[in-house]
Amino acid sequence: MKIYLGTLGTNICLISDKAENSSILINGISGSGKTTRMLQIELQSVADKNTVIVIDTAHSHTDSEIKKLTGCKCISKINRISALLDGLNLPFLTQFPQERNYPEPDFLHIASITSALSKPLKLGAAQTAILRESIIFATKRLEDYSSDMEAIVAGLTRFGDKGSAVYNRLWQILNCNAFNPNSTKSITSGKINIIDLNGYDIDTQKVLAEIILASFFRLIRCGQFPEISAYHIFLDECQRFSYDANGSICQLLREGRKFNIHLVLATQTFSTFSKDALAVLNQAATRLYFRPSQTDIHKIAKALSPEEWKSWKTRLANLKVGECIASGIFDVNGQEINRPLLLH
Repeated sequence: MKIYLGTLGTNICLISDKAENSSILINGISGSGKTTRMLQIELQSVADKNTVIVIDTAHSHTDSEIKKLTGCKCISKINRISALLDGLNLPFLTQFPQERNYPEPDFLHIASITSALSKPLKLGAAQTAILRESIIFATKRLEDYSSDMEAIVAGLTRFGDKGSAVYNRLWQILNCNAFNPNSTKSITSGKINIIDLNGYDIDTQKVLAEIILASFFRLIRCGQFPEISAYHIFLDECQRFSYDANGSICQLLREGRKFNIHLVLATQTFSTFSKDALAVLNQAATRLYFRPSQTDIHKIAKALSPEEWKSWKTRLANLKVGECIASGIFDVNGQEINRPLLLH
C-alpha cells in the first residue's frame, strides 16, 4: 500500500508497493517535526478512506497540540476516547464464529487473551496457568457478569490465595474501567481514533496497549470490522510498549500486512531499547529519521551507509525542523527509488 511520507521537492513521496511491508519507524528528538509528520500521515490516511488508531501515552494528540500543529484540519475527523474517563467498548472475551471464514478454535481464543494479560506483566508459569483457567471460566460464564473483567475476577477467586496473588498483579487492569461494555465509545471506521491512555502509570499503559492491540488484531482477523482500504496504528513514544517476540507489536509487524494493518512507531531515541526490542523494530521496512539525539546519530549514519557514514552524520546533524532522511523503497511521481531521500 502506497502510504504518504512527505514531499521531495514538489512531488509527493509514498511507500512503494515493492516495500517488504508498509510499517514505518520514526526517530527524532523533541521539536524536530516528528509529531507534525505523524499528524500529516494520519490526515492523509483518513483522506484515503482508511481508519487510523492512535494509542496516545504522551499527550502528543491533545486537541490543543493538534490545533497548534495542523490548525483545525483534524478536529472534525477525530474520535477521541479516554480510557480512564470514557472506557472503551471493545469485546475482549467474546469468541467470534469465524476467522476469515474459518472457525476460531477455543485454544487459540483462550491463548490470545491469556498472552495479552500475562506477557506484559511477565507472570510466571504457575500464575499464567491460573489466569488461563480463570479466563476459560469467564468465557463460559460471561453472561452472568456485567463485564469481561468482572468475569475474570470471579474466575480467579476460585483459586483461593493463589488466585488472589494473580489478582493483585492484575489489580489495576481489572479495575481501571478501560474496557467498559456500557461505554458509548468505540473505534469508528474512517476516523482518527485517539485512544488516550494518559492518567494511568506507564506499566498499566503498557498492558492496556497490549490488550487493545491484541483485541483489535483479533477483531480484524475475525471480520468484525467493516471492510475498508486499510487500518493504520500509530504508537508515539513507542519505547513505552512491549516488544516480546510473541507480543502484539511483533505479531502486527510480521502479519499485519495480510490484513491491511500497518504500524507507525515513533520514538525520540533508540538508546532505551533492548537488543531484542530493536530486532523487532527493524522489521519496519521504512524509516523516517528527523534530527536525532547525539546517542543515536552515529548508529543511524552507519545504518544509512556503512561506507559514507561521516557524510550522513553531518547531514543528520544539520536537519531543519520538519526535514527527515527517509530510508526504504519509495514511489515518487510513479518512479521507484531505492535510496535514502531528504523529505519535507
